[in-house]
Amino acid sequence: MRSTDYPYHHDRTLEAWRAFRTSQGIASPAIDPRVCDSWQRCKGYAPRHDPVVAGEAPPAPLTAGEAALLSTALPYLEDIYGCIAGAASVLVLTTYTGVVLSLHGDPDFGLHLMAAGLCIGACWSEEYRGTNAISLSSVTAMPTQVVGAEHSLESLHPFGGSAAPIYDEHGAIVGVVGIITPAHETNQMQLALMMTTAQAISAQGQSNLLLEQANQRTRMLTSILESVTDGVLTWDNDGGIEHINSMAWQILGVERKALLGHRIHEVIGFTELIHGAIEQQRELSDVEASLQIVDRFVKCLINVRVIKNGVGEVVGGIAMLRPLAQVRSLVHQQVSAPPPLTFNDFEFTSSQMHGLLRQAKVAAKGASPVLLSGEAGVGKTALAQAIHNASPRAGKPLVVLNCSMIPKEFMVEELLGRDAHGSEQGRPSKFELADGGTLVIDQIDQLSLEAQRVLLQVMNSRGVTRLYAVRTSHINVRIVATTALNIEAQVENHSFLPQLYYLFNILHLKVPPLRERREDIGQLANRFLERLTPGDQPASIEADALLMLQSYPYPGNVRELESIIERAVTQSTDGLIQAGDLPENVRLGHSLNPHSALLQPTISLEDAELDAIMRAGRACAGGMSAMAAALGIDRTTLWRKLKHYGIQTANFK
Repeated sequence: MRSTDYPYHHDRTLEAWRAFRTSQGIASPAIDPRVCDSWQRCKGYAPRHDPVVAGEAPPAPLTAGEAALLSTALPYLEDIYGCIAGAASVLVLTTYTGVVLSLHGDPDFGLHLMAAGLCIGACWSEEYRGTNAISLSSVTAMPTQVVGAEHSLESLHPFGGSAAPIYDEHGAIVGVVGIITPAHETNQMQLALMMTTAQAISAQGQSNLLLEQANQRTRMLTSILESVTDGVLTWDNDGGIEHINSMAWQILGVERKALLGHRIHEVIGFTELIHGAIEQQRELSDVEASLQIVDRFVKCLINVRVIKNGVGEVVGGIAMLRPLAQVRSLVHQQVSAPPPLTFNDFEFTSSQMHGLLRQAKVAAKGASPVLLSGEAGVGKTALAQAIHNASPRAGKPLVVLNCSMIPKEFMVEELLGRDAHGSEQGRPSKFELADGGTLVIDQIDQLSLEAQRVLLQVMNSRGVTRLYAVRTSHINVRIVATTALNIEAQVENHSFLPQLYYLFNILHLKVPPLRERREDIGQLANRFLERLTPGDQPASIEADALLMLQSYPYPGNVRELESIIERAVTQSTDGLIQAGDLPENVRLGHSLNPHSALLQPTISLEDAELDAIMRAGRACAGGMSAMAAALGIDRTTLWRKLKHYGIQTANFK
């Protein structure tokens, strides 16, 4: 019905409807063209003229979209019905195909409409109910009013309908809302009411969708936060804690409800560094800290980030926590994999090694400190690895501290670590890194007296207090120390603490030099060849070459033998190491008496130079600057000579 057709003239419209039916589809110009078009379409349908009796067949189950439409529209329909209660009218909600989802209205008037086929589950499309406000609104996608004889079915002539389409967020019609009244009571306000209601339902549907999408993103974000292995806390600009995932409250050891809503500084005690970063909205990465929760301290690795809105303004912060023990365990697994050396790598034929390994296997089962003494290069650190791998601590961290590589002024800090102080981050002690496992103190005789006192205190108390810290961390570490010096003599000249010596002297194992167990040289050489020439057929040693190897005194012990074999492999061409592949000093041999120059053979300058470089490399553990200084040459010259002899500094470390 056009807006210019008011007031409604039933007789004139009925005459036009009859004329259309008797004139083979010629519509009157007095009728709304949209109604005429609908009449034309309905000629091809077979609309039902018989009323549909409610209850003949149960309505089909609602789809998800239909259920969403109904739940969105119902509050509006109920509000409107509250305003028109008592009037002869019925509010109708249908799908875009015309299936009735809900009815609200006067019960008596509703009986008349039911007789005309209006009930929940009935379809009021043009195909089934001809021209009506609901079907025409859906077809034209416009608010529509159909009154009296504008209905193509005569059974609907007593009624007037006003309807408007409901749209989804993409602009597609998802339903129609309408009001049906007696034809003579139909007015323009009813159409305006339906237009407003349809717009409100459409807007609410889009809001519901946006809200659901936001909720879905929130649920997804929450699921992500719950699945990560880090503890996560977020807070607003006032420091109020807004979110805490399960891992965070497990790490902190408090219930979620004890934290949510509280100011973060009121429930968690941070170090000065982290507290300042939160207050000043600065970011921190991988800071080790002890967080105070009530009367407990929790050691964590913490990251702090700021949260910004869409225009770049800081609106809060986020902290990610990871237990320190978990971090160290991960580092141990990924970086410090369990050492491969076991007692099987020390199976030799000499009686000296048989006795040593018997003592070492006994020592591996205990928890007392172990001291391994012997000349440089005899394999003390390797034996310490074998003791660790045969102990109940196998699989736990193995940390090696080389005392000769640490400047004396840093020794105490290396042992104890330091707590976060001012703007400086904390640093773990070697004992904390080795907690649960073994700490190897290589060349313990190089520790300063101050560092020795610190070590003695830690071993006696089984606790570490970092520098700048007030709390002591209990540790469970087994200590294995090595030395190339006579510790007893060091104690006598007051360079080594007697009390520390007594602790280590409980299990003091002395590793014999290679020259005292020559029967092991062949086994060691073959083991080095297997490693240097992997494959089905590793290189072998000619009998004369082996005899020369067994006659050499090895001032550098096992480490020197390994270097000799490595060089010989590079010299050989057919997989067989012959006498000529060995260094000249090995071929000529050195006297076992280093003080008798007359018994020592003359060697070439090249071999002397090589021997000097090898000795410097072993003494300086491959450090280029230290080696160059020891040899009295510059780094460039040293690098050129290393390249000439095919020496890798990594072999000395």
